[in-house]
Amino acid sequence: MLTITFTKDALKFVKGLETKPARQVYEKTLALTSEPRPASSTELKGFRGYLRLRVGDFRVIYKILHDDIEVVVIDNRADDEVYRHLERLSNI
Repeated sequence: MLTITFTKDALKFVKGLETKPARQVYEKTLALTSEPRPASSTELKGFRGYLRLRVGDFRVIYKILHDDIEVVVIDNRADDEVYRHLERLSNI
């Protein structure tokens, strides 16, 4: 079974959410441990190895690393900032 880790920024975002959306994000990311590539996930173009999962009004960007799923970015669906954030992280 895979384990899930959150980057500091992703964890900070989840902690700032209200209870219901935080629970939705938690449940969907937890489900990745049994099905890391659900039908609702999409591989991101231009960001090799990264996948996107839509959870309500949010996008969860994650990467599968051997026995671990790393949740890199979580942000609003309607905001392209999630991709700019990912681009900044991938340039580090």
